[in-house]
Amino acid sequence: MKNTINSIRVAYENWLYEDRFNGLIALLKKYPGAIGQVALFTSSYHPPLPIDETAVRCDIMKERMRSLREAGFKAGINILGTIGHHNENLDHCYRSEANRMTNIHGHICEGSFCMRDKRFIDDYIKPVYTMLAKTHPDFIWVDDDVRCGHMPIGNGCFCDICIKDFNNAHGYSYTRDSLRAALNERDIPLRRQWLVHNGNAICSLFEVIGKTVRGISGQIILGFMTGERYFESYNFRAFAGALSENGKYEIMWRPGGGAYTDYSIYDFIHKAREIGRQSARLPAYVTVIQSEIENFPYQLIKKSPVNTVTESLLYMTTGCTGAAFNILPSETGEPVENCERHLKAIDSAVDDYKMLHEKLCGMKPFGIGSGWRTDAHAFAWGEWTASGTDFANYAAELYTFGLPECCGDTDIVAQTMNETTASAMDDDELLGALKGGIYMDAGALAHINTRGFGEYTGFAVGSAVPADAIERYLDHPFNGECAQGLRNCRQAFNPGPSISIIPADEHAIPLCSLVNYTGETIAGCSMGIFENKLGGRIAVEGYYPFSWISDYYKTYQLNEVFKYISKSALPAYIDSYHRIRTSAFKNDSRVCITLFNFTPDTIDKTGLVAKTDNKTITLYTGSEIMVLEAHSAAGGYTKFVIPSIKPWKVVLAEIKSDERQYRE
Repeated sequence: MKNTINSIRVAYENWLYEDRFNGLIALLKKYPGAIGQVALFTSSYHPPLPIDETAVRCDIMKERMRSLREAGFKAGINILGTIGHHNENLDHCYRSEANRMTNIHGHICEGSFCMRDKRFIDDYIKPVYTMLAKTHPDFIWVDDDVRCGHMPIGNGCFCDICIKDFNNAHGYSYTRDSLRAALNERDIPLRRQWLVHNGNAICSLFEVIGKTVRGISGQIILGFMTGERYFESYNFRAFAGALSENGKYEIMWRPGGGAYTDYSIYDFIHKAREIGRQSARLPAYVTVIQSEIENFPYQLIKKSPVNTVTESLLYMTTGCTGAAFNILPSETGEPVENCERHLKAIDSAVDDYKMLHEKLCGMKPFGIGSGWRTDAHAFAWGEWTASGTDFANYAAELYTFGLPECCGDTDIVAQTMNETTASAMDDDELLGALKGGIYMDAGALAHINTRGFGEYTGFAVGSAVPADAIERYLDHPFNGECAQGLRNCRQAFNPGPSISIIPADEHAIPLCSLVNYTGETIAGCSMGIFENKLGGRIAVEGYYPFSWISDYYKTYQLNEVFKYISKSALPAYIDSYHRIRTSAFKNDSRVCITLFNFTPDTIDKTGLVAKTDNKTITLYTGSEIMVLEAHSAAGGYTKFVIPSIKPWKVVLAEIKSDERQYRE
């Protein structure tokens, strides 16, 4: 059997015609290290297929999967429309009197059905999944149409059935209009109930799918594709439990998002963080996690072969065990061989895939948390169903110069906080956070102090400073050689927070002040640190705390600050001035640090500082292995110098650690 780290999803047009399908098999066999699993899409358009058409396609897919197995591949099905994505080719989709997905204004999506309507479950879900199972695939992927957000209506479902079920569960008597009014009043408990209500609908659907498929064969592995599903409660542990019967049966997961072109590498970084959050919310028994790599709508020159590989390797540093490529041309007029360059590039990176898979599978991420939460949508402002929140992405720049992010809800060594994340915490959550390490902005500081926890922050919020303020680094060990250096965020060009911070405790220590263009001090403190009586360590920054923080001085300072507030639990950081994304993973016996060079330049002499007393670490780049000797050591941290990291490449440093050092 071929390596099953990576899979490919095959559009309907590419398997329907025998000559085209045989050409695809020949192409896949030409690059045996690239792909091990092949999933056949049931359709090329996104509403549910008619049942009779599904039956016809099942007969063909059964033969195609037989051919794939003979060629050495695992073969399965990707059902594109379980409840349906949106309005497309409606004249040829499944028709029914069952309720459609409905938004809070009563508008419906004709191409998507309510997953609570028993008519749809009995008349469509059960017979269709029975048909799919009877083709005896190795696996069936459920696509990401199983969600509560659908074009063109936005978030649902607020049909009569859904509102009635919600009222019955909680003893309410809402109409759609009165429910909308209550939700828009920012009733947080009610909103949380609705999010759970949405998640429960998905769990119920998955229970039906699981029982239907396993009624035919318990050997078929089910998989599910997700995105950032805040409106659905983000309860992936519950979704996985429903799909797997609480871990009794093996299942797979496919975290996804956007990034359909490579016009901006930051799209990959943004998606990597999304995928990291999705992966972190899975139970440990989900061991096959393939990132979605999608070049939709499959205009192949919009994402190069090199960057297609780069993207998939990056996501393996955020919790994925491999990738699911959806990159084939989907129109029968285009030669399927146009994708050969992409497959060749994937095949050439097989050593990198194997290395990351072997080293990271089963390990837990740890590092700095952002304060994001699965119930984040409960705290949105405005028209509730249409609004987003700022929990996950406000601190994105912090993780572009080597500080490791942790997307999980455990193993957070310190966290960032803004006013939004602070205001979402109840008193117990906030007190717990104040016992740990926090890097916060002035908005969070003001909110926490107003809540009555000011004795634990050490600072008060001063006044806003007018344009043209410049941050000056004061004489303090955390600033090192940067003392008296300046950070100018150019307020005239980039309006942003510029707020003075006032030490409110004798033990509060200023780290920075603000000056004007003539060097005159206009605020004695803009950033400082404090250790409270609970043992928590606080860092407060009033001047551009989460943006324009990539200057040389600030990156140096923040490394020291996060070591301090984490009480030296920060697993690693980069002390050379480079643009590198770092992730840290651990188990009881070792730590792995991944470094991703997301620049077009080779980076020489990267300074990796790791929390270890070891004199050596092992560096992996694909099949190449190098032992690095310690460069220097201090305070429980050891510096190693990585000679070179090529553009768009991932290297992995493995540290055989003392079990006690990283005990949970």
